[in-house]
Amino acid sequence: MCHYSASPRPPGSVSYGVTQVHAGFTWSQPFTKDPRLTLYMMHKHKPQLLIALATTIAFFLLNGCSALNQGLFSKTAPAEAATNTDPFNSQASAEVVEKPRTVDFDQNKDTLYDLLVAEIAAQRNQLGVTLLNYIDQAMSTRDLGIVQRAVDAAQFVKDAEATIQMALLWSEIAPNDPAPHQILAFQYALQKNFAEAVSSIEKLLLMGEESRIDSLAISSLQMPEEDRRQLLELYQELGRKHPNRYEITYSTAIVMRGLSMYEEAEALLRRVIEEKPAFEPGWLLLANTLFESRQSERAEQVAREAHRNFPHNQSIARVYASTLIEARKFDQAEQVFEHMIAQAPEVTAMRLTLALVKLENQKPNEAREILLDLRNQGLHQNESNYYLGRIAQQQEQLEE
Repeated sequence: MCHYSASPRPPGSVSYGVTQVHAGFTWSQPFTKDPRLTLYMMHKHKPQLLIALATTIAFFLLNGCSALNQGLFSKTAPAEAATNTDPFNSQASAEVVEKPRTVDFDQNKDTLYDLLVAEIAAQRNQLGVTLLNYIDQAMSTRDLGIVQRAVDAAQFVKDAEATIQMALLWSEIAPNDPAPHQILAFQYALQKNFAEAVSSIEKLLLMGEESRIDSLAISSLQMPEEDRRQLLELYQELGRKHPNRYEITYSTAIVMRGLSMYEEAEALLRRVIEEKPAFEPGWLLLANTLFESRQSERAEQVAREAHRNFPHNQSIARVYASTLIEARKFDQAEQVFEHMIAQAPEVTAMRLTLALVKLENQKPNEAREILLDLRNQGLHQNESNYYLGRIAQQQEQLEE
């Protein structure tokens, strides 16, 4: 009969308090689909033992056979056969004496054990065990691959405190890597610790990073107004310390726009595109800011220039088309949409929008042709049928 009893954690592990685990976060590399990643991370830890250990541990955890009580991970193991040294007692000399011997875990074996258990636990949806084991080994080994895996595990179960602690450890091990500071900025923002979030952004700037640092500013659009104003003050202070960093100016403009400070945001954005004329997001945000503040003509001018400078930018093209529709310049709007469709024919929603623009531009036959084509392909059938019905109704009224 098989029995399973949980044995204490082997020596060498580091205890760590973990907050309550919550599942349900979409992760790009779920544990349940990538158990082989342990092989990659443990290339420094005696890979020749891995296959044998994996087989033994998996069988032990999943089946719990008592036969393994005498196996590799037992705390006592049979000693080597010892024979009686009395040359005159042949019977005694043939006897085998069993002596208990303690099997200690060294760090490498313990690391393999914990990580394999972590991956198997993840496959069984026991994510608390997975997170705890990865944190233990990350703190014990300070191996970058294990630390990164621990960060992923913490993010997967939405454990903010564990994510922050592991990201801090990551930044200690790889001080020139911007990734942990980006993670820290996001996590601190979720906890409304905006001072630490902006501090993490400043560390990115001091690294000379050219990567986008506007994620915190963009996330502020969903914050209460009080939080947005607090964040704005921190961004403005950061801008005074680094006046030549256009990334800070751009991020500050994002927060200002969210607070309906359109004139202030426009002034900052014009400064950004003057300093960095090839910075496409600056042009896009300026056009959107003007359009949102009901300055349609000025928005159209900015969007037209941006579309001319960056013809492959679909977001800028959509804003430009919107300004043209607002101004009832349907012929030009059609040209913009046809340009976008030629660049991205797989985006079928633009074909539907083009049909509606043509319908508004008193071109029902051309609109009908596009709508029929969409319906025959099984695309946007509800909308196509609705507008085809409207076209037919209008034609009947004309005939009457």
